[in-house]
Amino acid sequence: MTYIIKDIFTREERLQLLEDVEPLLVDGDYLSLYHTGKRGNYYGKQSHPTFHLHPDFKGVHDRFVDAIKQTTHLDIETTQSWINWSDGSQDLNWHTHSSQWCGVYYLKTFPFLNGGTQFEDKFVRAPQNSLLFFPCNLKHSAPNSFVRYTRYTIAVLYDLIK
Repeated sequence: MTYIIKDIFTREERLQLLEDVEPLLVDGDYLSLYHTGKRGNYYGKQSHPTFHLHPDFKGVHDRFVDAIKQTTHLDIETTQSWINWSDGSQDLNWHTHSSQWCGVYYLKTFPFLNGGTQFEDKFVRAPQNSLLFFPCNLKHSAPNSFVRYTRYTIAVLYDLIK
């Protein structure tokens, strides 16, 4: 089951968030070397997976959790979070996560090309400024495209509060 929660932030809040997260992005090769000792495990640019712990962005994560709770009535907590930047040139990078639930917030997308997430059996479209919430055991990937447009997302992992 997937949920699309729209209009998370105002236009002004979203644009400010985009400006504020840009300095946190590092090259994917750097992250690969840092985490695995090898190049090529991360595509595009990403932040470290502790974005949710940054005090300046606590309100962002609280907004995500509140929106999810209102929509699903699940009692969840954030376990990891990071920012992604891609231009659509990477190959599909199929993966799952060990948490129970995943969230992808579409901070900046190009309509009809990269606003959504590719699952094994379908592409789920989600507009800019929306949050896609789904079980982490579903194999997924950022879409790739023959047309290159930048895409900024915030990925978040959640577990149920016990």
